[in-house]
Amino acid sequence: MSTISMPQEKATYVASKADQHWLLSEQEKLYTRSWEDPQYTFRKLWGLITDLRNLRCALMRVSKNKGSCTAGVDRVTVRSILAKEPEIYLESVRDEVRQRTYRPSLARRLLIPKPGKPGKFRHLGIPTMKDRSCAHPTSR
Repeated sequence: MSTISMPQEKATYVASKADQHWLLSEQEKLYTRSWEDPQYTFRKLWGLITDLRNLRCALMRVSKNKGSCTAGVDRVTVRSILAKEPEIYLESVRDEVRQRTYRPSLARRLLIPKPGKPGKFRHLGIPTMKDRSCAHPTSR
């Protein structure tokens, strides 16, 4: 079972050790197979990507990220996801991806100051939480 930690400033989702172990094991199998047979066609990737255990680990990594408190264009944050039912959120994301109805949203654009260059700014794109959870690499 996963746990949720929500101190005042930051909300964190923690995937179960079993989920984390499963993901690491699957990654090791894929790595080994790719070295043993570079021509091998991986046919189970879609199932692995959309597996709830993988999505739980992705949400955990996203929630621990420095920018996890920042909302995208949809104004959804990790805290708002965890305040409700994260499992229901993850199941809806999985269903959208599996049904091929998921579409990435536009990134929220901000201008942030360049360090050491007063008066200079750079663009920063902030994706939605759903986009971060779907596209976030869940490797070690």
